[in-house]
This record gives sequence, structure tokens and C-alpha cells, in this order.
Amino acid sequence: MSESDDLNLINGAFAELREETAPFVKPAGTRQAHATVRHQRRVRTLAAGVVTVLAVAVPVAAFATRGSAPGPGPVPGGTVTPSASPRPTHSPSPGASPRPSAAREVFGGIDAQLAHATLDLPGRGATSLCGGGRFTFRAGVSVLDGELNYTILKTVESDLDGDGTIEITALITCAVRDPSLQVVTFRPTGPGTFATMGTVVRNEPGGPVATIYDLRREPGGTVSAQVSDHQVSRAADAEHRTEPQWRTYAWRGGAFTQVDGPTTFPANQRYVDLAVTSADLVLGPEVKSQRRGVLKVTVTNNGTLAAPSVALNIRVPEWLRQTGTGCGPERGEPFVRLSTCHSGELKPGESRVIEVEFTAHVAYDNADVTQGGPPSLNVGTQMTFGETLADAALDDNSGPIVIRWQ
Repeated sequence: MSESDDLNLINGAFAELREETAPFVKPAGTRQAHATVRHQRRVRTLAAGVVTVLAVAVPVAAFATRGSAPGPGPVPGGTVTPSASPRPTHSPSPGASPRPSAAREVFGGIDAQLAHATLDLPGRGATSLCGGGRFTFRAGVSVLDGELNYTILKTVESDLDGDGTIEITALITCAVRDPSLQVVTFRPTGPGTFATMGTVVRNEPGGPVATIYDLRREPGGTVSAQVSDHQVSRAADAEHRTEPQWRTYAWRGGAFTQVDGPTTFPANQRYVDLAVTSADLVLGPEVKSQRRGVLKVTVTNNGTLAAPSVALNIRVPEWLRQTGTGCGPERGEPFVRLSTCHSGELKPGESRVIEVEFTAHVAYDNADVTQGGPPSLNVGTQMTFGETLADAALDDNSGPIVIRWQ
């Protein structure tokens, strides 16, 4: 196979991977929301297939001729120790022009050498599954296990520190549940090798930046990221989101800092905000060794958008059994019975009462209702294909269930 054929094969593989991940990075249409976990799993499956194709069809020598130098295998959860990059030992003389960098090969929007490099990635904190450490990438993917991987979604190149050398800035995701995203800059240190220069920006659940959608190079040695303060799934369309912003960052004093673009997000005027309350569940007089009670739950939409489908989750002791319809199926856990009631669309300002009937044998009169956890309920908005829509305020989405005997 010729060198040209090798490049065509790589290009095709990256293009296919980018086609799958493009909706996640920069969705088509009116700023369509992030891909969901199901899409992430398809991306992981495709990425694994790309790696297999490259391993079989492309000789290692083809990448060696381009300066790729695969490093050691991944060390999940390791401590990041960014390697020191060569720095000029003297300042250029006045009027001297920086040494121009050779043009870099890019396939599918990703730097070809970075896609096959061993990189030091910053950690995401002690509670995150996306730990930092040293990871080896193949075709832009570093597989940690069957459900977790790091994926390079896009790169841009620019001289960010003014030393005449091109740095590579990458948008990287850790594909697990809601995406963990970060923009990191790498400084080439040799053929196929890189040192971590620093983190430009990253998302944090509940933080000032919840989502990073895209990345672009800017004039003057700066780079921009498109960010939002609201992380949503594919289920939510544009009306359920705040408008993303482009923010520009520059390398200043050994770290990246924002130098242009908005610094705060406006209040979102279009949102769903559900609240739930309930009356006591009173178990009535004995009838044939059974006591009957009805749990009355009120769900209110305090938001400005309709909730497409209300999902009420109920947790009660296992000795309580549902006898009505509209909720279920019941799911058992040790000492606990769980069920979900679906209740259709709830318009802004509307309230709805959901009634759930239970029975209990008299043998459980005055039993410990907290065994296995206290009785409780929780409400959310569930789309038709099972995904949830973010709620503007979660502090009133749940509450206790008080159980007493008449």
C-alpha cells in the first residue's frame, strides 16, 4: 500500500469519526443540544472500530515516517506531571522574525500527530470518573474501559505564547453520562510528542460553564470556545436552552485567561420548573386484615415552558402495595418498593393532583417506615424516548412521604 493510500485511509477514518461526533461538538440546525449517552456509546463503538481498522490496515512505519511516536499505555487516574517543554534561552534580537513552523497535517479537524500521541491530561477532581494522568491516543481516542474513554473532538493551531512555535489546542471529552469537556493546549516538543501547556476552559456541572460546544482560532495568538451555562441532552430543543456564547482566551503570565467575549450568562427566560408537595398517606380502618390509604401528590409547573411529560417517582416501604392504576411497574429493592407515575404535559402555571392508592396488611401496623430509607417522592420532566429535561430549580422537586395509621 502506498503512502498516499495510507493517508487516504486515515483521512476517511477520521472523517467518519468526525461525522458521528459532529452533532456533539457543533450541532447542526438552530444550535441543537448535546448528543446523549446513547450517541456517546455509538461514538465509542465507532471509535473502537476506527482503531481496529488503522491497526490492521496501516503499517506502523507509515506513521513513523510522519514523526508519530506512540508513548506508553494509559495510566488512568494518575497524577498529571506536565513535562517541561524546551524554552528559548535568550530573547530574539530586535527586528528578528520568529522561526516559521512547518504546516501540520490535519485529518477530520484533528491534528494528525496529536491524534496518535501520549498526552498528559489535567484531572477533573476527586469525585470525577474522568481522572487526570498520562493517556495514549489512537485515532483521537484513548479507551480506558468499556464505558469510558477520552476523545479528541477538534483541534486548532496557533502560536499562543509568541515564541514562533505553533501550539495545538484541543477540545476533549470524557464520554461518561453527561459529557465532561475541557479545552487544553499542547506544545510540540518533537516529532509526535507534546507537553501540556495548560487548560483553557472546562465545564463543571452546576458551574459557570456547563457545556463547551466548539473551538476556533482567533487573531493575535488567542483561541475561542463556544460555551453555555446549561447542559442539556438531545431531548431538549433550542427553546429549552440559553444562547451559547463565544469567549476568547489568551496565554498571560503562565496561564490562560479570558480576554474577550461575555463573562456572565443572562438569566434564562424560558425554562421548566416543577415543584411537588404531598398530603399524608393515612392508612384507614381494617377491612379483611388490610388497611387502605390514598397518597395525594400535587405537581406544579412554576416555569415559563410546558413540561412535556411529568414523571413522578415514589419510594415507599416494601409492605405497602399499589392497588390503583397509572403508576408502575413497581421495582423492588431491599425493604423498599419503587414506582413511577407518568402524567403527560404540564403547562406553565398549571398544577395537577396525582392520586396513588396503597394497601397494607395489619401485621405492619405501626411498623418502622424508614427501614431501607425514608419514604419519599421526586418529580421530573421525561421526554417520550426516556430522557430527562433539565429543571431550573431542583430544591423543590422532591419531598418526604408521611405515613400514619388512622
